[in-house]
Amino acid sequence: MKRATVCLVFAASTFLLADAFAAERQRRDADKSAEPDALAERVFLCAYFAGEVGSGHPAREREIGEKMEKLDCDDELIHRQIAAARKKYAGQPDKLAKLDRAIEEAKSEYGVEY
Repeated sequence: MKRATVCLVFAASTFLLADAFAAERQRRDADKSAEPDALAERVFLCAYFAGEVGSGHPAREREIGEKMEKLDCDDELIHRQIAAARKKYAGQPDKLAKLDRAIEEAKSEYGVEY
């Protein structure tokens, strides 16, 4: 009984630590990726691959999933990064122009809204 309790406590603490590390990583990623040009490219690529999801071809689905994971296409993360970029470059609309175009193209071409 004691061993099972120890295992349960260990497993629970592992999940809690993993959650904390993931949250910290997402916060750092949102801060460092607020560069509008790089973010604009990611927004467009993530929308492009999102438009291909559901192709029905298992190999292609796997490839798309890997690419989206590598690009960090998590919607919540991208929304935070867009917000961070808008805040950081609020007085510089020229810095945000490419990002704004990418967001508009993602919506008009692939139906993905950011």
